[in-house]
Amino acid sequence: MRKYLWQLLTGLACAGMAVAQGQSTNIRNLGEGELWLDFRPRPTSVPNAAVSQRYYLESSGDLAAWERVESIDLSNAYAYQGGIRIPHALTDGDQRFFRFSTDQTLHYTTDNAAEYLGFEGGFTSALLDNYFDRPADLLTAYPARVYQGDLPWDVSTAEFWDLFDTDPAVNNEGRNPMEDGWRVVDYRLNAEEQAIFDKNGFVVSERLGTYSFGDAFYDLWTDDLPVYISTDALLQAWHFSFQKCLEETDEIVMAHELEGILSGMRAGLGLQRPLYESGDAFLQQAFQDADWFLTVAHSLLRGEMLSPSFADATKVAQFISLANDHQDVGVLRVFGGDRIVDFTQFTPRGHYVNSEGLTRYFKSMMWLLRFDFRLTPATVSDMSEEEAKAVALQQLGAAALLTQLLDASGLSDSWQSMEEVIAAVGGFADALEPPQKAELLEAAGLDDVGSVATAEIADALLARLLDGTLGIQNIRSHAIISPLSQQQAVLQRSFTFFSQRFVLDSWAMSKLVFDSIIHDDNGIPELTDKVQRRIPSGLDVAFSTLGNDEILPIVVQRMENTGGARWRDGLPYQNNLAAVRSVIDSQPSSAWEGNVYHHWLSTLRELSDLPDSPNIPHAMRTQAWAMKDTTTQLASWTHLRHDTILYAKQSATALTICLYPDGYIEPRPAFWQKLRTLAGEMQNLIATLPGQGTRTLDRVTSPGSPQHIDVGVAKVCYYVRYQGSFWNSRMACSC
Repeated sequence: MRKYLWQLLTGLACAGMAVAQGQSTNIRNLGEGELWLDFRPRPTSVPNAAVSQRYYLESSGDLAAWERVESIDLSNAYAYQGGIRIPHALTDGDQRFFRFSTDQTLHYTTDNAAEYLGFEGGFTSALLDNYFDRPADLLTAYPARVYQGDLPWDVSTAEFWDLFDTDPAVNNEGRNPMEDGWRVVDYRLNAEEQAIFDKNGFVVSERLGTYSFGDAFYDLWTDDLPVYISTDALLQAWHFSFQKCLEETDEIVMAHELEGILSGMRAGLGLQRPLYESGDAFLQQAFQDADWFLTVAHSLLRGEMLSPSFADATKVAQFISLANDHQDVGVLRVFGGDRIVDFTQFTPRGHYVNSEGLTRYFKSMMWLLRFDFRLTPATVSDMSEEEAKAVALQQLGAAALLTQLLDASGLSDSWQSMEEVIAAVGGFADALEPPQKAELLEAAGLDDVGSVATAEIADALLARLLDGTLGIQNIRSHAIISPLSQQQAVLQRSFTFFSQRFVLDSWAMSKLVFDSIIHDDNGIPELTDKVQRRIPSGLDVAFSTLGNDEILPIVVQRMENTGGARWRDGLPYQNNLAAVRSVIDSQPSSAWEGNVYHHWLSTLRELSDLPDSPNIPHAMRTQAWAMKDTTTQLASWTHLRHDTILYAKQSATALTICLYPDGYIEPRPAFWQKLRTLAGEMQNLIATLPGQGTRTLDRVTSPGSPQHIDVGVAKVCYYVRYQGSFWNSRMACSC
């Protein structure tokens, strides 16, 4: 399929507009051999297929001979929303014609992730359709409902008011505690609470609060008072019930199944020693990586260090120790490359702290769910293209071996039974899992254990994978570095043994932080167009995911408040917010069904709409009640995130590399070399000194509080890397 857009550029002047398929473009000569193309492409959506769409900018001086100037891959269309810089030499009076051609290729796949590919294309299209110059413009597009004013009648005339406003001491005078009418709780309001009650017709009192709604209901029953059942009460009861059901399932069913899978696969891998010994270096590395991965998971589940069959025991022990300490975020050598690993994710929380077995299950599953095999290079990498591909192929080989071993060990049914529980909780996987990987291997005739035996076979398998959508992620959940340009980071294709689930609120939050937000003030694409918003807000979720328009004025105030919370407020993200809301609002009812997580979100969305009925009490039509509903939504949403902390995929903000506009180093190479040698000698000297461990100093930071310090070797390393037209120095420190 090929279509054309036409544009004429003369000399140093800007040209007019050209339109095709509802799209427009401008071309501007920036001088110094660069053009700027204001082209906002729309990706095409085709049901049940992934669309590879590529635009080509072509140039001609006579409309006969055309040369290709630029290629635009719409798999990352959002990166071009601020326009494109194109190198091209023009001189005064030079007349050139430009046109676009486009090719589309359809790739059909059975990958679950493809179910959600429409979110990315829909988001890009929604960005084009929902443009707002100012945050305040959102208030026109999403107006709040018309609120009722102050309560028009005296609350003291309400039925049962006299019972609530009774002093228990006066009421109980001369009564026996066993008699009817005896009062236990003093429900009288203080002056501040009474004023709010008089104004709105309801009041929420922290002072009169109880541990649970059950306690409050019991107190009302004891005092023979009328009861009001709120949405808050039932949502808290639902949270407790769901959490207890999931806790019992995890401890009784899931942990037992996981033990069988890990012990069976490790035993099966050990039986393959003849294949290991006869294989080449690539296959042996796959055995070592798979063994390391399984042994770490099994050791965390058992709560003890288990011996690997092929992997380096020291490396196994290192990762077990880091996971059990669950404190560090660091760069570690994994699969032949450096990776930022966040071990704080292994901190047991939620119901997983209620028993030792649940804690061990949590750590083991967190390893299996989050430690992924990355099948494509990162957007930003210090490796060469060949090195990056070798690292990807190494991970592909290990992932293939794990998939083949699962089937050969007869454990696919056990894996599927666990998968069904996780899917029932959270829905679709957000990465490639063993069943989809098995289909890919079967199509390539690589069913047998160890059949991906060489780098060449793995390379051919990778080509098959990249031809479709297998392994595409939709939620940014790991540490990923954003490029030092307007280009945005692209998530790597990923395989996980089990996968955390695609959930709409995490997807929404990932679109409302760096580097997903582009705000172009001057019409020229540049690095500073990427808005440095690093922290999302629960109010973002209330508006975008839960459909709550009543909270929008507060969200807008935060966007406009440059003195608010750092990295969250005073930043323009109104277009992303509206685009996310548009995509989520357009989802069919089926998108909210089939799993607990999205059904729970759908239930909370109902609180954003107030029934249009004259029978709705005045108090429920006030702004105060709208804020009460918002609090109800966010409290229950917090319970949802808390209960599903293991299975729902969390969102993360992309990392940024800070830089100066340019940098210069004093040209004293001999001095720098001497200083480097000096630092190395100092490091070696410190390493030979005694005194490793923890010491208590005599000095105190406060009365009775001795200061504890860890005594160790402070290691400082640095490197200077040539990047583009300047030397980019970065320092990495670890202590």
